[in-house]
Amino acid sequence: MKNYPSKEKAILRKKLKTLRAKNLSKSVELDIFYQAKKLIDKVKPLSIHCYLSMKDEVNTEEIIKYTLSQNILTTCPGGSINELSPVILSSLNDLSTSSKGFKFPKDKIKYEGKIDIFFIPALGFDKKLNRLGYGAGFYDRLLLKYPDSLKVGLAYESQILECLPVDKHDQKMNLIFTGEKTYGKVSC
Repeated sequence: MKNYPSKEKAILRKKLKTLRAKNLSKSVELDIFYQAKKLIDKVKPLSIHCYLSMKDEVNTEEIIKYTLSQNILTTCPGGSINELSPVILSSLNDLSTSSKGFKFPKDKIKYEGKIDIFFIPALGFDKKLNRLGYGAGFYDRLLLKYPDSLKVGLAYESQILECLPVDKHDQKMNLIFTGEKTYGKVSC
C-alpha cells in the first residue's frame, strides 16, 4: 500500500529535514537519553522497540546500550522494503547496512510478541502528539499492530510544530522527548 503524501506534508518534510540537520547536538541527545532512561526505569518494560539512528535523527545508541544492559528484550526495525517488522537486537556490534543506509541486525530474527515501549523517529511532531514521518507509512502500519504499546517520539525541539496536517491512518504518540521538554503524559 503506497502512501501518497499531501502537498502540504511534502513541503513540511523538506523544511523539517533542513531544520533537523542544523540542530544536531550531543548534549541534547544525552538529555533525550536521560528522559528515555527515566521512563524505562519507571515503566520497567520487558520489551522495547528502538530505531537504529541514521543521518540527522536523534541518536539512539545510548538508549539501546541501556536496554541491553538491563536485559530488556530490544527490537529494532527489520523486515522487507515494503513492511517494517520488529527484529531482535542483541548487540550493536553485529549490524549490517543496507544499500539505502539502514542498519539492521545481521541475524534478522523476527519478533512477534508484545512490545511495551516504542521509540520512534520522525521529521516532525506537533504539540498534540501527531507525527510526520518520511511518507511511506511504515511506522503507521507497524503501530496499528501494537495498540497497547507506549509510543514515544524522539526529536529536537526545532522539530516540534504547533499543528501538523493529519490523515486518518496517522498514529499518535503518547510522549515526545526533545531533551528540553516532554510532551504528553504517561500513567503507570
